[in-house]
Amino acid sequence: MALCRKQDFVARVEHNPYTSYMPETFLSNPDNDIKFDVFYINLERRKDRNQVMAKTFREIGISGNRVNAIDSEFTKEEDKIFLSASEAACWLSHRKAIEKFLEESSRMVCLILEDDVEFDSSVNWRNFLNAASNYMVVKQFDLLQIGHLSPRYRFRLSPSRLFEYYLHFRYRYRSIPSPLGTIRMNEFRVGSHAYMLSKEGAKKILTANVPPVYPTDGFFSFLADVQDGRDKFRVGRLHKSLINQYTRDKKLRPLDSDLSMR
Repeated sequence: MALCRKQDFVARVEHNPYTSYMPETFLSNPDNDIKFDVFYINLERRKDRNQVMAKTFREIGISGNRVNAIDSEFTKEEDKIFLSASEAACWLSHRKAIEKFLEESSRMVCLILEDDVEFDSSVNWRNFLNAASNYMVVKQFDLLQIGHLSPRYRFRLSPSRLFEYYLHFRYRYRSIPSPLGTIRMNEFRVGSHAYMLSKEGAKKILTANVPPVYPTDGFFSFLADVQDGRDKFRVGRLHKSLINQYTRDKKLRPLDSDLSMR
């Protein structure tokens, strides 16, 4: 196994690439065409959040397709063998959004959101998502995490896990520059509230985690971890999270997702 250089693990973005720099090859869009679809997961009873999402989409200049979330009260027993009702409902809701993308969208890339997201106001989202869609197609990405939460949680390091962390950061994870900013390869952090997915990636995901064994972001983290340089499932995350989850409280809600608890 080839050793990775130390600088591969260092963030190399000294400016804000989301507003100041986008290569022409990725921004070129003479027909002003949209290269992506957006699907957002929303419980039927949370009409207030649906209204907020509609307002947000108008403000940032994109449109979204609502996916009716599965309520934890209506999950089946076979879906709760390994997960809690809320975890199972969250995963099944994301799976439903992915199926909707494959069945109804003619585009190669989509953005999947939960309904409690905050977009970075400094980003031109229409341009950024078009550029990200082009980048994912060109570089054959399956999954790109746009928003993550783990910096809000304390990093715990025990002697028993020291060697595991060393192996992860020494051999598996690497940072690569991109027109979207620095991307951390083979890594998916806590937070499944905002990620981009390709058609090929969607097909791969739907063949796994049946019955549900992992919660949503636990499953995506597992897919990232098992790559170990093989890139059979090409996954990465933005070094800087651009979409936050405003309902997440690091003291009160240390769960993978609170989507089905609303």
